[in-house]
Amino acid sequence: MRLLLLGAVLLSAAASAQTLQSAFPALPAFDAPVDLQAPDDGSNRLFVVEQTGRIEVFEHAADVASSTTFLNISSLITTTGSETGLLGMAFDPDYAQNGHFYVNYTAPSPLRTVIARFTVSADDPNVADPTSRVVLLTVDQPYNNHNAGQLAFGPPEGPGGERYLYVGLGDGGLFNDPQNNGENPATLLGSMLRLDVNGGGLPLDCGAGTGAATVPPSNPFVGQAGFCDEIYAYGLRNPYRYSFDGQDRFWIADVGQNEWEEVDIVQAGDNLGWDPYEGNECFEGPCDPTGLTFPIHVYPHTFNTAGGFAIIGGYVYDGPSCAALRDLYVYGDNVTGNVWTIDYDGVTADNQLLIGLSGRFISSFGVSEQGDLFLTDLGTGRVFGFDCAQAVAIEAAPVGGPLVVGPGGGTVAFDVTLTNTTGQTQSLSAWADADLSNGDEIAAVIGPRALSLPPGGSVTRRVQVQVPAATPAGVSTLTVKGGDFPDGPISSARITVTKESVAGRLAAADGAWAAAWLDAPEAVAPRAAAAATPALHVGPNPVTDRATVRVTLEAPTPLRVEVLDVLGRRVALLADGPAEAGVHAVTWAAEAAPPGVYLVRMTAGDTVRTQRVTHARRPGRETGSISVAPACAAQRERAPTRPPTGPPAREPAGRA
Repeated sequence: MRLLLLGAVLLSAAASAQTLQSAFPALPAFDAPVDLQAPDDGSNRLFVVEQTGRIEVFEHAADVASSTTFLNISSLITTTGSETGLLGMAFDPDYAQNGHFYVNYTAPSPLRTVIARFTVSADDPNVADPTSRVVLLTVDQPYNNHNAGQLAFGPPEGPGGERYLYVGLGDGGLFNDPQNNGENPATLLGSMLRLDVNGGGLPLDCGAGTGAATVPPSNPFVGQAGFCDEIYAYGLRNPYRYSFDGQDRFWIADVGQNEWEEVDIVQAGDNLGWDPYEGNECFEGPCDPTGLTFPIHVYPHTFNTAGGFAIIGGYVYDGPSCAALRDLYVYGDNVTGNVWTIDYDGVTADNQLLIGLSGRFISSFGVSEQGDLFLTDLGTGRVFGFDCAQAVAIEAAPVGGPLVVGPGGGTVAFDVTLTNTTGQTQSLSAWADADLSNGDEIAAVIGPRALSLPPGGSVTRRVQVQVPAATPAGVSTLTVKGGDFPDGPISSARITVTKESVAGRLAAADGAWAAAWLDAPEAVAPRAAAAATPALHVGPNPVTDRATVRVTLEAPTPLRVEVLDVLGRRVALLADGPAEAGVHAVTWAAEAAPPGVYLVRMTAGDTVRTQRVTHARRPGRETGSISVAPACAAQRERAPTRPPTGPPAREPAGRA
């Protein structure tokens, strides 16, 4: 623990330009904060989980100066080692009605993970009823590390739209997965579990419980010999933090051991490959990639802005205050304090550094009810927010009260106010996207509209929007964006439009939203478009015989294109040398390589892009036996060369 804190002190002195700020500077420091959650109940509150056994609640306000102890279960937990204690919480999707919430903690004698439900008190919404505990699941732990800790509800999945609870469990701990739990689906350790907390499923199979949690019949391994029914996916080392995004993608950040940290997109039945593999590299052979799901991104164990030693998973940002991060997965590293973003299109993961060597000892990310993003810092015991540089402040206000149209559609209007927050004249633009009630997105329903404002200048313009009859009934959200388009910082505001329904009629999901500015346009000098980031595309994917690799460059640059296997070994070098601006195409003769998963990597100057490609034999073609040689010459039986990962313990911080 002392080594970890020393690292944090050294980082603080060498940190890059600060883009994090204390979100609640008047609030006393928390005692080992490891999670931040918010209920979807309209109360505008934040809850911070302290590893030592308390949950604190406070108002989501910049000047808040005190918190209230919501729950104290310090008598139920153990904090031996650095990765035990009270580790996470989740609010029931119906919390506003039933007051239920769930916690994940480590209990002693015997050492075990406990998932329990509590209920808020009837008298005070800021205090839970400590006598309301109902144990849902207990799992014995052989060691006091790799306890994971997150709890999260997934999207509607049940036959009646039920949302299931996802519980991540590490491989049992120590190092090198000594019990081989990761690849043993007959144990719950090293797995992601999916539970029905409403008790409407099958009895628990491998876990101990009281019947308050059951197994969804749709779990991928229900009834299969040698598999625990509770398991949703397995082959995990320490899935400390994970989340779902607006597209229902399941992001898991799995803490690595000796060399690699990884980000996974996980689906039902996936085997993530620990511990034959660590990331994409063979760890303890034999290593056969058949049937495994590999990470969309890995980073190495290096002490610089490209690496770290303990990944902390975050969220795909969908908040109102930092539009530059919208639709990007934001995550970080516990040891180096780096924060990165991933833009993932389903094929290619574009990883970019957001904050380098921040000096923060990151333990978790959290999201407010409004979608604001925070991180918790073990080094200071405080909550930090993202200080997004913005050239414009933007406000959106409905005209004539709440925006509502009838079943046949209609017209609504709102005012957009843009303010130049810089000390120089800015060329600003405003536009909007519509997120419909059925999850569809209609892009650029207005604009972009350009304005020129002097320092501190402000302008208000009215926008009229035609909502078509084909728009699904319910609440759609207009995100109005403004900023230095296309390459400058952007801010945003949100406004809702409600479309009433017709009894017995289901509206179609398409239809264009027509919109217009109601004032005369103002002339602005044209601005050159920003240089596009070098782009990589490989098709077809999957590939049988040959694949075409296309690279788009906006400027001359050294270019290398290569194909790697999942062990990182080069299979083919397709291009290596100077390249002019434009589109370049090279061909990979995949038929010469064995079937499997490959990585096409492009290096253009300082930019690196990687796309995962599956190579499959053409149907009907005879195949021979394939042997994949382990990359590791011998099994690694050494202890980790870094401090234990996960939420480390520290000396208690004062509250005043």
